Amino acid sequence: MCGILGCYVSSYDYRTLELIELIMKELMIRGHHSTGLTFFQPDTIKPCFATFKTTNYKSGIDEFSDLIQRHEPKRFIFHNRYSTSGDWHNMENNPPIVVESVGAIAMNGVLSMKTKAEMESDFDVKLKSENDAEVFLRKMEQSVDVLDFLKSQERCSYAGIILTQNKMVGLRNNKRPMYLFKAGFMIGLTSTYDTLQRAGVPKANIQMVRPLDKVEI
Repeated sequence: MCGILGCYVSSYDYRTLELIELIMKELMIRGHHSTGLTFFQPDTIKPCFATFKTTNYKSGIDEFSDLIQRHEPKRFIFHNRYSTSGDWHNMENNPPIVVESVGAIAMNGVLSMKTKAEMESDFDVKLKSENDAEVFLRKMEQSVDVLDFLKSQERCSYAGIILTQNKMVGLRNNKRPMYLFKAGFMIGLTSTYDTLQRAGVPKANIQMVRPLDKVEI
């Protein structure tokens, strides 16, 4: 049920910032347990993924809007959570989930609702969080292609955006929706068509991502 958003922004202006905030606000209907934002910071002493999370979604949107305006990241991912995997009171379990050597993920769907130990055993990974989205990053850490892994999980429902240092990868299967949109200086991916319509993105600028098609931005 979660809301996901990933954007590539070539240049920032008032309208772009306004639209990003509107989309984030419209996505909040899809989950109030927590919300988070991640972008890569290449110009710090030690380049890293900057991640900000809160369980107060109302103040979170304002905070994230300020962060985006201040840092003007080329790419970022946003997630608001309806909790299904891992206790949302523990902030480490709340997306975006980050594995620094690979990237960050915002996911709408369910891979597994088992315990951390059971997921580690089932998928042959070592996890930091109790969130099943982390499994996708850990498989990538093992040099497994995310599309191949998704194809192998027939019971999984998945729409996800993975942010690396220099690109975003959007991917879904036939159990979850995802839409690609263009607006001004921005190209983005999000989880529902209605979200974009309510935010004012023209219908002609929205298209559904086909199942198992990788969208790289």
